[in-house]
Amino acid sequence: MFFVILQREKQEIMNQNSEQIRGDYSIDTAQDEPIRNLNKVISEILGRNCKIEKIYDKKIPVFIDGNNKIVLLVKAVTYLGNPHSIHKKRMQLPTWFKEFASKVAKEKPEYDVKFIGVYHYNGLFIFVDFKKDTYINKKMHNSSAHVYINDLYQALISVSGTFTKQDAQGNTLTTIRANQFKNYLLGKTSQKSELFELFTQFNTSFPFNSWITAQQAIPEMFNNNWDKWKETEWAGWYLEYLFNKFTEDNNTAPIMMYVGGKKDLNFDVWFDKNKFYGDLKSSSKNDKNGKQISDAPANDQTNVINCINQYGKLWFIIYEHDTVHDVNCTDYPATRFRTKFIKSKDPKFTKDELSYKDRMKNKVCYDRMSIIEVNRINFSKILTTFNQGHQQDMSKRNPKFKITKSILKDDNFVIFRYSPAK
Repeated sequence: MFFVILQREKQEIMNQNSEQIRGDYSIDTAQDEPIRNLNKVISEILGRNCKIEKIYDKKIPVFIDGNNKIVLLVKAVTYLGNPHSIHKKRMQLPTWFKEFASKVAKEKPEYDVKFIGVYHYNGLFIFVDFKKDTYINKKMHNSSAHVYINDLYQALISVSGTFTKQDAQGNTLTTIRANQFKNYLLGKTSQKSELFELFTQFNTSFPFNSWITAQQAIPEMFNNNWDKWKETEWAGWYLEYLFNKFTEDNNTAPIMMYVGGKKDLNFDVWFDKNKFYGDLKSSSKNDKNGKQISDAPANDQTNVINCINQYGKLWFIIYEHDTVHDVNCTDYPATRFRTKFIKSKDPKFTKDELSYKDRMKNKVCYDRMSIIEVNRINFSKILTTFNQGHQQDMSKRNPKFKITKSILKDDNFVIFRYSPAK
């Protein structure tokens, strides 16, 4: 009776609708399409390089390239079922995968072993290489390796036909278009992203895990002729100052350049080689009352929509920080410093010494960054309207979108993460 109930529950999960991606990049909400013979599918796609071998009493596809042999342990990629998000899928990792991989490593060193997920819908196949090193040391009894609809989408739109990322749990996965699967196994496709490598390089030099004060940042920006040194939201402008300096010092312009909202759609970064925009966000994790901030303002709605329509995507590059607000310090030291410093450099500056005191940041400490990609398939899930009030003359401001910070924990939307060791 217990077995019958389990079978029924398994069947109900298989029959639940979830997001499916089509070859034309559109999204359906439909049931998974099971694959009856995975070995046959693998063999047909890989052709002569693939042989089905019997290893430890199991018939397994092996990719052969000269003396190199890659054992492909394959399972279907399917929806997890309620209550999981319909954009979240998994490949089940049976216990024997771990046992098999460990045994092969000891007894058959001529073989490499890969954990390969196979996604199928409406004639479309996408492969997922779950890097076994990040799974093999975990318990693998009825466990799963997760992949998201946006990860599959990235493989479809990528020039190389592959997309590699590290998820929130530290697992590395690569999604691969079917027509590039053979080249991927041959090592002929690039698994590195120029842009991710540039951001890693910038982040390595960025002052993470250190308190940055207004007294430090404002004079530094002034001394280096940064035209936004007077701005009240100094922390965000300091981030942009450092980013611009990095791009200039490293001559990244052919790939990535800081444009500071001076191009057509008012975003901060232009990725010239790939032809799309990004926008830098300095995001405080706490307000002046110590409460966690749940939303972050994004950009003008019209510009965001036009950007996605014209370029296919937009990156929000978010640097998060803890904040000490000046209102919580004795006698508003950062506010007084800022106004005195500006007046010493610009006699025309006449604002009151305590102007902006209730919103002024005293110091910030950045501790992580994420890149969210907004594109045609996830746009409606990421952005909602931000109520930003009125201008000082009470005229209405152009409506903006906002980003709900819970998105930063969802691997369907975050395509790159960086969190330095403390």
